[in-house]
Amino acid sequence: MTLSAAAAGAVIGAAALPTSGVTAAATIQVDPPIDANQLITGTQPFPDSQPDYLAGEMVYLRSAGFADAVAERLNEVTPPTLSAALNGDSNLVTISATADTGDEAVRDADAAVQTYIEHLKEQAWARYQPALDAVNATIPRLEQAARAAAAEAMVPYEPTDELVQLYFQRTSLKVQLQRDPAVWVVEPAGVVEEGGALPLGLLGAVGGALAGALLGLGGALLWRHRTGVLTSPEQVDAGIAPLLPVLRVNGHRIDEAAARALYAQLPVGHRDRILVVGATTGSGTTAVAEHLAHAGEEHGPVQLVDLRADGLPRDREGITVVEGGALHDSPALPDAAARAGQIVVAARLGHDTVAELAAVIRAMAQYDAPVAIVCTRAGVFASLPGPHDVPAAHRRETINN
Repeated sequence: MTLSAAAAGAVIGAAALPTSGVTAAATIQVDPPIDANQLITGTQPFPDSQPDYLAGEMVYLRSAGFADAVAERLNEVTPPTLSAALNGDSNLVTISATADTGDEAVRDADAAVQTYIEHLKEQAWARYQPALDAVNATIPRLEQAARAAAAEAMVPYEPTDELVQLYFQRTSLKVQLQRDPAVWVVEPAGVVEEGGALPLGLLGAVGGALAGALLGLGGALLWRHRTGVLTSPEQVDAGIAPLLPVLRVNGHRIDEAAARALYAQLPVGHRDRILVVGATTGSGTTAVAEHLAHAGEEHGPVQLVDLRADGLPRDREGITVVEGGALHDSPALPDAAARAGQIVVAARLGHDTVAELAAVIRAMAQYDAPVAIVCTRAGVFASLPGPHDVPAAHRRETINN
């Protein structure tokens, strides 16, 4: 569906783009911003978020609203003729403007770049200021309580660990608000073409193909929405924020950075016995359990158990990670949940439904252990190792021995 829409968009884009005038282009580098939740939890953004972010930015750069904003910056009524193209799989974006003269084209392209930078500044304010306001509202209340406790105990006042963490988060948010947007001008605006139908036609084909692909993808996402299929962690509405990052299931390999990040977000004191349960049998419980076990191995001996094949694990010193599968996979699941110190629910984006995830969360909420959610996503090239991948087979032998 998406490929068909891309092909149709390429044909329409090639035919629709004007072939006269002078074209100027500027190339910029755009990096995804750090999410406020990632900033507060101390986790780092992951490379797999770049394609989704850039796709959204390309939609904005090709929108009528962006062209109107550029016209307003130029103090003109008629929006300039603009186009934007992503350079392959990189984070380099080329913004082009076509006008009657070279000077006008360069002016329009430069105005487009500056308008986009201002847009990113506004987005940064909207992204970080609410989080900063929430932190600022919490700190005085906790300080007052800490001072009262110190006075009652007749000891000098010292900020609690929670307050120190909030101070750090407040500083981090303020730094992000003061920073310039993560966009750099790689090549300033300059004339690249005068007349010549072929290059502009090709540019139109590329733009049309991307727009068509986005429309096709939008149709697929609409279908998933109507059927209740999870497509984003933001759809999880269970009062529990999913852990970050989304875990890309890459065959039988371990992403060490993702493993450490997920493990670090589990509450301290509950990591000795972890139960992983899936919304369905295809949620990726094996990958989640293996990643948590791999990270746990860096802190002590780890026992990784498949509840469906091995049954309840024996009590032993160290960390135990139990892969429980789906609710119906093992009759021992209720006993494993009752003995767990931490329950992790796995949900696969594009596969599991909101209702299936909600059912598992309701089932697990009746036990004493806290519940966390990890979203997984099927890898496009599942057989290819990433830069931080570790073979899971070798890791399993190390843990179980």
